[in-house]
Amino acid sequence: AAPGAELTYFHRIRAPLYFWLSAGARLFADADGVAGVPYAETGLSIALLEIGAGYGRGIGDPRAPRDVVHGFVGLAVPVFTPGPGHLLYVEPYYRPCGALTPERFAFHELGLMIKWLWMLRPAYTDAENAIPASP
Repeated sequence: AAPGAELTYFHRIRAPLYFWLSAGARLFADADGVAGVPYAETGLSIALLEIGAGYGRGIGDPRAPRDVVHGFVGLAVPVFTPGPGHLLYVEPYYRPCGALTPERFAFHELGLMIKWLWMLRPAYTDAENAIPASP
């Protein structure tokens, strides 16, 4: 398991199409050391499907890849909407990664993120783009 944290900005292009930009970090640990991988990624969200690409930089353990590019595919699954502008969802994802180091190795990451969406401006001019509250 690789725990991490992420902050994502969404910008509506035209519902259901959104541009997103994320910054985050993952932590990898084993008996021989600890490494962190801060990263940035960007992409498009079409309804519940997110597709993107990014770059990360390994720090800490010398075995960590120093320069990594990756793709990203995730599927947002809504869990709970307590009110307008808030959404708890889980996102199973796949992130294929390739190191830009002389070794040029690749690795694949499968995971499940738990995310809380909090809109800074939840008011909309058209009701079709608002996140409805759960009954």
